[in-house]
Amino acid sequence: MKRTASFFLLLTVTVLCVWGALASGAGANRDLERLLPLSLDVIDGPVRVVVKHISPYKPHAGEDAFLETGRRLSERLGLPPAELRSGGDHILYKASGPDSGGIRRTLLWVMFPDGSTELIVSAETPESGDTGTGGEAASRMEAAQTKLSRVLEGMGVTPNWNVIVQGKLKADYAAADKLNGWLQAELRAEAIESYDDGRSVSVSYASPLLEASVQSGGRMLNLQAAVHRSSETGESRLTLGTPVITTEY
Repeated sequence: MKRTASFFLLLTVTVLCVWGALASGAGANRDLERLLPLSLDVIDGPVRVVVKHISPYKPHAGEDAFLETGRRLSERLGLPPAELRSGGDHILYKASGPDSGGIRRTLLWVMFPDGSTELIVSAETPESGDTGTGGEAASRMEAAQTKLSRVLEGMGVTPNWNVIVQGKLKADYAAADKLNGWLQAELRAEAIESYDDGRSVSVSYASPLLEASVQSGGRMLNLQAAVHRSSETGESRLTLGTPVITTEY
């Protein structure tokens, strides 16, 4: 399902701000350790992995001070300095670069008209899809996440990690009941909500084995699974997110 960058920025800020009060950094670390190796059972080929933190940060008055602080944050994260961008009614500071293991780290800091700000820090596997074996991918992402967590903690910010795993769904799991059965067996996942627009199917689950959570309709959800079928290739792409998916699927 395709959405604009602005849509996902607003979705991320809205959903994860609520989730931030419910999840813990340590729990999200365990979610990555659990979800990534399992996903290799159902994903065929390269796996895209994203870990993302979002939280409110220090309010700022004026673009100059916002830019100066953004560049200090870049330095703390080991990223190159960047310039401000206009996002309509908000201002963006975005810096990005790879770490020594090839994991791309990104700082996205957003200032709104009232001076409030949102801090988004993420790490993602290389665009080439060269993640190595499942164990190597898990090790590299966990190392990157741990380093970013330490930086956030040094800034007085409690890390709350959203985990996204994405890749080509194996043909054996293309049927919805087969994938649902796998999630039930591996994660004791109970389907709570679902959405189907004809090309994409999304299901939200509760799982006692995952620790990140968000509340919806009085229920706590821990996992979202979405399958999108390409009209061009006929292939299906699987996206798994804890507690929700905050990227295109």
